[in-house]
Amino acid sequence: MKIRKFASVFNDFAPSYLAEKWDSIGIQVGNPENEISKILFALQLDGEVLSEAIEKKCNLIFLHHPFIFQPISSIDTSKEKGRIIKELLKNDITVLVAHTNLDAASYGLNHILARQFDFTKVEPFGGGVKDQYTRVIIYYPENDSKDEYVKKVLESTNTMFGEYSKCGFYSSGTGCFEPTDVASPATGKVKEFNREQEIVLEFLVDNKSIGNVLHTARSLHPYEKPMIITHNVKYPVKETYTLGKIGYFSEGNDFKSVLEHVKKCFKQESIRYHKNNDRPVKKVGIVGGSGISMMTRAASSGCDLFITGDLKHHDWDLAKELGLSIIEVSHFVMEELAFKIFFDEYKNILLKYNINAEYSVNCQENFNYF
Repeated sequence: MKIRKFASVFNDFAPSYLAEKWDSIGIQVGNPENEISKILFALQLDGEVLSEAIEKKCNLIFLHHPFIFQPISSIDTSKEKGRIIKELLKNDITVLVAHTNLDAASYGLNHILARQFDFTKVEPFGGGVKDQYTRVIIYYPENDSKDEYVKKVLESTNTMFGEYSKCGFYSSGTGCFEPTDVASPATGKVKEFNREQEIVLEFLVDNKSIGNVLHTARSLHPYEKPMIITHNVKYPVKETYTLGKIGYFSEGNDFKSVLEHVKKCFKQESIRYHKNNDRPVKKVGIVGGSGISMMTRAASSGCDLFITGDLKHHDWDLAKELGLSIIEVSHFVMEELAFKIFFDEYKNILLKYNINAEYSVNCQENFNYF
């Protein structure tokens, strides 16, 4: 299977439109047209993980943390990132990233984290229905150029439905219009009621590429004022996606017992916490990695406890002000646990496509404990 095709298949599991606007996902380095020899899964990429990929003859590295997060203006091969890019290209290795789209997916990493507790119910962390597609309708003259126009417009959509691209529908009909005396119609006469044979092209486009599609459709259209109509289309199953999850215990749990479970689950000798209320723990908000931006929402949602990572000094103050108990787990540890479980489950799907994959044994936190 080609890397591009694999990325398309995976997109059905964790659609790219779920990614946050600030995120960087997808193919970041390499040739998507290469056939997959073997995949190395790793939470993040450094020199040790790259060496492991080369040694194990993996030509695709699947990451959770983006290798290229901020735009880069230069590649300095005397520095680590530049050296890694050089070696990736030299060894023809491609890097694919699934970050916040994998966090937010129905059965993604935050769902996996919620499964580590004996919750009786798990639901999304508030939010609303995501717009996945825009429906585009275009009227075009029925002439010899119509097929080429349809092809070029659909090529600009960058939307895949499984293994199918350039998906659309068009039919023939009669269009009518009456230009004013200052108009310059491509066909017909001014100040007369005209009828022209036209096609109506309809298709769905990923919202992230709608701007490119409309630019292409208008710039290639022969009409002075093309008739192009757009409609927002909700995701077919109307599923609510958010980065975090809320879990419910059937009965209120003692805070200390939850604390001990978290330590055991994430194999931590010690963790930071603050108990800011005396309520039994019934409702828990959990966001893997750095989820502090959702702490206020956790409090307003009635959570008794919030579990996340990367808390700063003033975050603890805010939790106290909100009356929300909080447990901090290492960003790396939370996501490493979830990503490993995801890999163990997803590799069975990979076997159906005859794709070999391994999980990195060299991926480590960027700091040590003493």
